[in-house]
Amino acid sequence: MEMLDVGRFIAAVGVIILHVAAIEAETAYIGWLGRFAVPFFTTTAVALAVDGFRRNPAKLLGAYGASRLLRIYVPFLVWTLAYVALRNFKYRFLSHQPLIRLEWFVLIVGSAHHLWFLPFILLATLFAAAGAKLVLFRLPAWAVVSISVGSALIPMLFHSQVKPVPPGGDGAGLTIHYFMGLAWQTLPMALMGVGVGRVLQELRSLRHRATVACFGVTLGVLSLALGPAFNYALALQYASGIGIVFFALGPWHNSLVRAVASWGQAAYGIYLVHVFWYLSLDLLLSKLHLTRGLGTIWMIIASTTVLSTLSAVLISKSRFTAWTIGIGAPSRGLCR
Repeated sequence: MEMLDVGRFIAAVGVIILHVAAIEAETAYIGWLGRFAVPFFTTTAVALAVDGFRRNPAKLLGAYGASRLLRIYVPFLVWTLAYVALRNFKYRFLSHQPLIRLEWFVLIVGSAHHLWFLPFILLATLFAAAGAKLVLFRLPAWAVVSISVGSALIPMLFHSQVKPVPPGGDGAGLTIHYFMGLAWQTLPMALMGVGVGRVLQELRSLRHRATVACFGVTLGVLSLALGPAFNYALALQYASGIGIVFFALGPWHNSLVRAVASWGQAAYGIYLVHVFWYLSLDLLLSKLHLTRGLGTIWMIIASTTVLSTLSAVLISKSRFTAWTIGIGAPSRGLCR
């Protein structure tokens, strides 16, 4: 699983690139380089949920659902409240804006623009687990993969019908429409994850996994490189995510892989805390009256990556705080 954790860390950095790049309209285009992250996280999360019931068919759906609630939804609520508190602190003492109030839809959308993914992946993995428990492993693998790919085409073809409305720069303006738009765009990768999960054992047993991993890197890089020429098509975003999934099947084991994999184990924590760090750094730049050119944006990306990784690792070390980033239940990490 070391290469999977490597993929997780790379995807966590991709999320940071995506969000930090959006600070300035002039640099938003480099956010495309991180567009593979959500497809990767979604596909692997669903695939591992499905494969978990192959490895342990006796697992109870109720117990699995309870563990997912503890691992995903409880941290979601904690960080939702934390970001509300942080934003109100900013509004009260720094920008002197009206304080925000909690609305019911915050329980689904969250209070920061990256938190929507947690309720979505909770629902996606629960539905995938139910399918795996009840029917998926009673059908031939080719049938499950065919249905998975075919059903993924439906939201892909009609993705323009439900578009997410972007929130404000600090996450203000989050709505149910925002959640539904992003969920609809991400649904194809959840459906693809069902097919990947059904054949995950076979993929891990391939004799030429290194070739598959190299193909994955090529697919990921090529998809991102073609983005500007094809108006940043959603299909290329999906393809880049699938490419990193293939890369994560690589057979490599060495000191570098182990080091990066150790950071990847904190990917869930990195995902949760990175918004705090990049908004804090952006606020600092504003107070210092510094411009946010391309070089500054990359500096924020690098600093946010380091600070978020260190924070996530530190949080995971204590049993009093580890549960806030999903550590402490039967499995660890966002996608397990």
